Amino acid sequence: MSFEKPNPTAEQFSEEDKVRAEERNRYRKLSEKLLGRGKVTGMDIAIERAMKLDEETEKMIADGEAKTTLEALEKINEKEGLGLKGKELIGKEEYARTEALRIMKKVDEGKFEKARNILLGSDKIFSPDYGQDEVKNQLIGKNITPFIKEKVVEYIKNKKGG
Repeated sequence: MSFEKPNPTAEQFSEEDKVRAEERNRYRKLSEKLLGRGKVTGMDIAIERAMKLDEETEKMIADGEAKTTLEALEKINEKEGLGLKGKELIGKEEYARTEALRIMKKVDEGKFEKARNILLGSDKIFSPDYGQDEVKNQLIGKNITPFIKEKVVEYIKNKKGG
């Protein structure tokens, strides 16, 4: 008896792409919404997903982890986090993505106190999303940790004059 996980259908991915687009649109700035700018569609999300898949496939072949595109795709399909996620996790991922972008922007501008406030959630007194959620915190941390490390290295190099 085989207990393989079923492969998601194109319709299931399409539905999740629409859900992710709705979530991403939910976090657009008010000015973008009023001016009708920056709206994301399910097709935009599908293209983004396809580009990530293509990038991962090329990386696996270049690193010698797979010999063919088909072999790489089979290995990618087995990895965690690349299948269907469900509405709740998609909502958390998009919230974390938005917060990580806000934090990275403040760090890039040198506004460390504001970045800290965003990270701690103290800038969200009346937000319905306010509150501790371990999944959101892990996703935010996963998104901003490499960026902050890069900025610290840049800061040290600039301080040393190199």
